[in-house]
Amino acid sequence: MANKKKQSADEIVDNLAEEMGVKDEKPDESKDDLAADLGGLFGVSSKKKKKKKKKEEEAPKAKEEPPAEEEEEEASDEDESSDADAGEDAEEADADKAEEEEDVFDAISEAISDTLDDDDEEEEEKPKAKKKPAKKPEADKPAKKKSEGIDGIFAPAGGGGGGSDAPVVDDDPYLDMDDLGGASAGGTNKALVGVIVVLVLALVGVVLGTTSVGKDIMLVLKGEYRAQKDADKQAKEEAFKAEQEAALPKFGNLSIQGSPKYASITHNGETYYGEISAGMREMQLNPGYSNIGNLSIKEKQVITVSAPGFTPKTFEITEGMWQGSKGAYNYMLTATLVPVDVWAGNEFDARMSSDTENEYFGKMVIKTVPEGATVMLNNKPLLDEKGEPLKTPVSIEKNYVKDDKGKLEEVPIKVDTVFDEGHKLVVSFPDQPDMPAYANQINRQLWACNKKTEDEIKKLPADHSIQMECNYVYEKTIDFNQIKAFKKRMDEKRKEIEEYNKKVKELRAKQLEGKDLDPSAVEAVQK
Repeated sequence: MANKKKQSADEIVDNLAEEMGVKDEKPDESKDDLAADLGGLFGVSSKKKKKKKKKEEEAPKAKEEPPAEEEEEEASDEDESSDADAGEDAEEADADKAEEEEDVFDAISEAISDTLDDDDEEEEEKPKAKKKPAKKPEADKPAKKKSEGIDGIFAPAGGGGGGSDAPVVDDDPYLDMDDLGGASAGGTNKALVGVIVVLVLALVGVVLGTTSVGKDIMLVLKGEYRAQKDADKQAKEEAFKAEQEAALPKFGNLSIQGSPKYASITHNGETYYGEISAGMREMQLNPGYSNIGNLSIKEKQVITVSAPGFTPKTFEITEGMWQGSKGAYNYMLTATLVPVDVWAGNEFDARMSSDTENEYFGKMVIKTVPEGATVMLNNKPLLDEKGEPLKTPVSIEKNYVKDDKGKLEEVPIKVDTVFDEGHKLVVSFPDQPDMPAYANQINRQLWACNKKTEDEIKKLPADHSIQMECNYVYEKTIDFNQIKAFKKRMDEKRKEIEEYNKKVKELRAKQLEGKDLDPSAVEAVQK
């Protein structure tokens, strides 16, 4: 027996299969992977699994039939003398077979374990048979059943050993976690399902709380869907109307008051004129309010107020400063000027407090663009000493007027005129009908005091008034081209505003009737 040739693992398996009565079929070399023999979970066909089941069912039957060893022993008893050596060799061969079977099953188990640990390998090396240990006495060897190794590897996790008559493989053609000896995943699955349910509920809460669909669902549940939709529709309509209203041009009325009276007012760097019966009059601080109408509240308005002997002031009115709504916008501006110095303030106060009994005279200088305008003072033309009408430019300290008999009379230009009456001044081009006339009122406040020199003041009486220290001058340059352009612009603007007011009234009437506004009509008004 010591010289017996050692068999390979494949030969041992083939011999064992032949003894079990299994037909020898050569396996496909392309399916050499041990993991492929496990079926189901590892991708093996059920055909091989059934073959395995058949092998395991035939194993217990082999135990019930008279073993080959007993037949050989009976044969040896009949002829002990002649075949003693042959019987001993048969028993030792059976023992060797059992050990070789154990080695094969151990090798198969080890190969399956290696395959499960590393399923990325395409091929697995065939397990080598363990080196056969030294032969032990027959009394020391434990009796082994041929099917015990198979039961230990392939039996269900809860099944018994090789002595059980239960089938090795379940009716299910595929192996499950119990077949592989794994723990049940029922607890983990329940926890995972619970987490998923919580996440779904959270997602539903987010959808209901943040999305429009969710809000609609909540309104339906509360029975407030229709009322809320109607309110939303009304809010959108009001927002649209407000947006259209905000886009429309808005105009306001600017009212200016302050001191000194009759101070000149310029608007956005140019003289602002108003039309009176006598002609175009430049805007001044009137005793009441001076008004500038139809100013765009969306545009910055710059107002400058100035007067002789006072420091001028500039004011800016922006959109947020206007008060009112829906076309009725107003702004009240108070412009109080401060004298350039103390002496100028004292002189102005004295001039304004004196009555008409004190007579102070001044020089009048009138210039025009273009030249050649006719000057009317107190409803009479300015005449020279020959009685000829004066044309601009003119500079006079004395005015010549004709009495009822046609005689020329010299009249000095008085400064301290009657309060709020002054001198009425009209300058025009009578031979040019398209040229507007200029009209103004020269009051006490409009005279400028040019202080005399120290030598001139020393010659005055000791008890002289402060007005006597002044050389009063009223100087005015009138640009008729500017007046003409301003008048034309105002006429065009007046027509535009009238047309605009008409269209706005039509749009508002449609809004009150609940009609939709024509976008083109709204755009036309906006422009």
